[in-house]
Amino acid sequence: MDELDPSAHLRMEPLNDRALTRESWKIFQIIAEFVEGFEKLAKIKPSVSIFGSARMAEVHPYYKLAENIANELSNSGFSVVSGGGPGIMEAVNKGAAAGRCWVSC
Repeated sequence: MDELDPSAHLRMEPLNDRALTRESWKIFQIIAEFVEGFEKLAKIKPSVSIFGSARMAEVHPYYKLAENIANELSNSGFSVVSGGGPGIMEAVNKGAAAGRCWVSC
């Protein structure tokens, strides 16, 4: 068998009409999923994501800085997203929660 000869390779059987119809309708499911995703994203206000060290102590200057930045962002109308862990992410949650917008982890 000549490996370069395309006729020597197995061919995939064509789909029957029922399978073809089912596959062609799949595009509408995909479109529906896109629409659903865009509708959910449209409800989210501008967001800023802040992640940092989980080992940063409350007494560290960066901890307070992260808390202040998150508070300023929150008061400016941004949703603040963090990893939800301790350290910098905890500072972010505290700062944003003290502001006027919600926090998302």
